[in-house]
Amino acid sequence: MRYITKYSVRGMVNRLAERISQKLGDNNKYDVAIEVTYHESFYVVKGYTNNPTVLNLTEYKEEFLKIEKDFMEKVGVGKKINMIDIINYKDSVEYERIPFWFEFWNSKRPLYNPNLIHVVESENEFVSSVESINYTNKLEYENIFPLRFYSNDKFGNVSSLSVSSEFPYGYSLSAGKTKLYYSEYICNQLFTVLNTDRILFKMCDDVLENNDYDIEIISNSQYTDRDVKSMVLDIFDFNFTKFETDYLRKYDFVNELENPFEIKQWINKDRVKELMFV
Repeated sequence: MRYITKYSVRGMVNRLAERISQKLGDNNKYDVAIEVTYHESFYVVKGYTNNPTVLNLTEYKEEFLKIEKDFMEKVGVGKKINMIDIINYKDSVEYERIPFWFEFWNSKRPLYNPNLIHVVESENEFVSSVESINYTNKLEYENIFPLRFYSNDKFGNVSSLSVSSEFPYGYSLSAGKTKLYYSEYICNQLFTVLNTDRILFKMCDDVLENNDYDIEIISNSQYTDRDVKSMVLDIFDFNFTKFETDYLRKYDFVNELENPFEIKQWINKDRVKELMFV
């Protein structure tokens, strides 16, 4: 996952998308998938929700500015927020039928590559000058304005004229967010027994003919992917409702932008003693 600099334009659009999603979701009663795109003083808000009540974004803008007053001042965009609303109401995508592929790393916060975590925690002054840091096959630093850094075999640069929010920010629990964090919960424990630095995890709500969830796990472990998958299906119950109740429903996901490497309650090893290969 991309590290988003806290006081940045990318941090702002993701924060705004998450706040709008929380408002439309009304305590997770409705499905919401929102994306906010920033270009100069304009914010395009698009997406889907099955909430029939239209949110007046002009009025909500004032509420957001009040809640995030200190944040907005530090980002330096002030009150110049002109919102363009193209949200599709009374409609939603069946996210429970969509397969999600997630990437996890053997680190203290499996959503983030350990090299990325090291850079962020050791180079605070440099990190605060960029919009975000991502890791593909190497570190990538993002700027909104023309590039200020060169590229080499260890890191590269990307530059954008506009910035958009991205999953999981702006998405309700039902729109894939629960799947992401449940997958992280599983993979955090798998790294204890698998000799691997990276796991690709496919999560889908579909139940197959044998009553197993439709998942796939890919790693370079010494064990076969098939054996790892079988063990996971045997040990974990995929009780998303309980997982949401225990960890997610009362959690403010803006904290993921504030403290991304903080160890969350679901980053535990409550089933690790049961993980074994026969």
